[in-house]
Amino acid sequence: QRAEKGECRLLRIVIAPGPYLGRFLTSLEELDRELTAQVEYGVTEHVDRLATGRLEAAVIGYAPEFQLSLPPGLRARHLVNAEPCWVAMSESHPLAGQADLELSELAKEDWITPPGGDHDGTTALFEAACRSAGFAPRVRYRLDDVSAVTQLLASTQALIIAQPTCRRTPGVVVRPLRGNPMLFRVSFVWRAATLSDPDADEIFRLLVSAYSAVIGTNDPYPKWWDENPWAHLDPAWAAFQATSSS
Repeated sequence: QRAEKGECRLLRIVIAPGPYLGRFLTSLEELDRELTAQVEYGVTEHVDRLATGRLEAAVIGYAPEFQLSLPPGLRARHLVNAEPCWVAMSESHPLAGQADLELSELAKEDWITPPGGDHDGTTALFEAACRSAGFAPRVRYRLDDVSAVTQLLASTQALIIAQPTCRRTPGVVVRPLRGNPMLFRVSFVWRAATLSDPDADEIFRLLVSAYSAVIGTNDPYPKWWDENPWAHLDPAWAAFQATSSS
C-alpha cells in the first residue's frame, strides 16, 4: 500500500559536518524509518542525488552567494539563513585577547583552509572577503582532518575560519569578525516524492532542536543570535522557542 501511495520508509540522508551533528543523528534514530546517513560536504552533487532518487533528504551548508538551484520535485527550508563565520586561533595568539576582530587585522596571518575544490562556495567567500578587507590570504596549510587542525591551531599561530557553534577545544579560542564579512547558510532539502511534507516538518524540527543546543557553545553567539532574527526566519524557530519557554 505504501508503494501504491508513492511513500517510502527509507531515509537516506546526507548531512554537512557541524557541531549539531551528533544530536541530530541520535534524534533521527528514533524515527520509524530505515536510516542511512552520510556526513559529507557538497551542494550540487547532493542536489543531483536527491533529484535522481538516491537520497530522501540532505542538510547542505553553503555560501549564500552560491546559486542553489533546485529542480522540480525538491523542496527546501533554511535552518540558518545566515550564520556568521568567525576565526579560531591559539589562545597564545597576540590577538586572542580581543573580544572581536576586524578581518583587515589578519592580513599578515597564516591560514588553514580545506584542500580540494570549492564544493560549497566557502573558499570563494573567504577569498572575496579578504580582498574586500584589502589583502590576499596567505594559506600555509591545506587540510581538513579535525584532529590535525586542532593540533595546529593550539601549537602554531595559524588561523582558520570557524563556525560560531564549534565546540570548545583546550588551547583554542574563537573570535567574532566585526561587520559579518562572511555569512554561511544551512538548508534542509528533501525529495517530495519520497518524503511527505509532514515527515519533512518532523525532521526539520529535530534539526532545529539539535542546532539550538549548540548555540550557546561560544559566549558571543547567543547575543548575536538574539540581535539578528533575520538570520533564522523559518517559523519552526519561533515554534521551538515558544515550546522551550513554556
